[in-house]
Amino acid sequence: MINSQLTNQQMYIQSKDNVIHSNEQKQMVVNMDNGTCYDLGEIGQVIWEVLSMAATIDQIVTILTTEFEVTNEECRSIVEQFITELLATGLIETDQESR
Repeated sequence: MINSQLTNQQMYIQSKDNVIHSNEQKQMVVNMDNGTCYDLGEIGQVIWEVLSMAATIDQIVTILTTEFEVTNEECRSIVEQFITELLATGLIETDQESR
């Protein structure tokens, strides 16, 4: 399901005050403002790295479809869901919010 609030042209970026915790099995990001902790998973780690600089959903999908064997449609669905979850938890924000 596509989130109607997300747009292809909107830039998304990591929120400030996030801390990454890594071990051999997983990488987690913690929002120090609200205590939200999120397990990134393999694809999420790539998305998180891309979001260290502002990126659109289209840019993220392009990167992921070259790194993983996934269709454009399936990838877009995964990215939109992931972006929606990270926005809701305050781990990322739109680029305008970060200025």
